[in-house]
Amino acid sequence: MTNQQKFEFWTNHFKQWKAGSLTREAYCKKHGLSVASFGNWRTKVKRAQQPNKLIPVITKPTQSSDPNISVVLKDGVRIEAPLALLSDVLRLIQTGQA
Repeated sequence: MTNQQKFEFWTNHFKQWKAGSLTREAYCKKHGLSVASFGNWRTKVKRAQQPNKLIPVITKPTQSSDPNISVVLKDGVRIEAPLALLSDVLRLIQTGQA
């Protein structure tokens, strides 16, 4: 099963579960699903359905000879910026705005 098929499989189960009256554990037992997998996929689906957050960034002019840095966040987002902006990038990451 591809990731897209798994995503659709779990999304359909979540819709059915929400429309019914069973607890998560009872629903999983009835449909032969792992409660742990149900929880993991529920988190994945919720994250995928959240809109991407974009924030305005004000940059300072830098010399073109300034070296660049690259920061890769846990979710795979990659931020590239001049080294002179490192403190600004780190501040955004720490406040959860990146």
